[in-house]
Amino acid sequence: MLKYVAPLVALFLLMANPASAAGNWSGFYVGANAGVGYGSGAFTDDCYFCATDSFSKGFFMAGGQGGFNWQSGAAVFGVEGDFDWSSLSRKGVLGADDSDFLREKLELSWLASIRARAGLSVDNALVYLTAGPAFGHIDAPGTEYCCNGVGGVSPATGQTFSKSGSRTGMIGGIGLEVMLQDHWSVRGEYLYFDLGSETVSQTPPTGSCATTRRCTVQNTLDGQVARVAMNFHF
Repeated sequence: MLKYVAPLVALFLLMANPASAAGNWSGFYVGANAGVGYGSGAFTDDCYFCATDSFSKGFFMAGGQGGFNWQSGAAVFGVEGDFDWSSLSRKGVLGADDSDFLREKLELSWLASIRARAGLSVDNALVYLTAGPAFGHIDAPGTEYCCNGVGGVSPATGQTFSKSGSRTGMIGGIGLEVMLQDHWSVRGEYLYFDLGSETVSQTPPTGSCATTRRCTVQNTLDGQVARVAMNFHF
């Protein structure tokens, strides 16, 4: 993912005008961002399917951010909040080599964070580290199917392992921001996030192929993000 950041940083440096930029980072700012990400995760069941379905998939994201900076000499400290829409969506099968199997899906619809920032200002550029709690909305539905029916069609057993809601984790990374003219700045940023794991219990079966077993399925998600942003400083 770092290979995406370097060209963006070089582009920003070419866009900057050191002669006219004040290099004063203090105060409030708001802006917009867009970028690409690479999510990794897994569905695991140790009860019935005794299997793990791992995945990695790229996605797009876009959103906005706002924050406050305080500057003392070359040192800059601040706090920032952001909220981004995410296109991450992946479907898979858990226990595909069994007579019964689980069709599962994981979807990250949005990702947000509240992060501290600390960096050094050199002329009109700010190099910084950032970290804080992350929040994401994850949909993770799963439906069990049993032995092949007529014509090879596998009927649903009525067993479901579904969970939808927000999850909390951690996020951190590094960035380079360049101050331009007239209160505007641009940045390139790399972030790693981890939204941890969640265990989902099955819903009791009601289908014609239903059984009475009780199991759980665990899903995990982490990822990397490379994005660009533009901010207006008040």
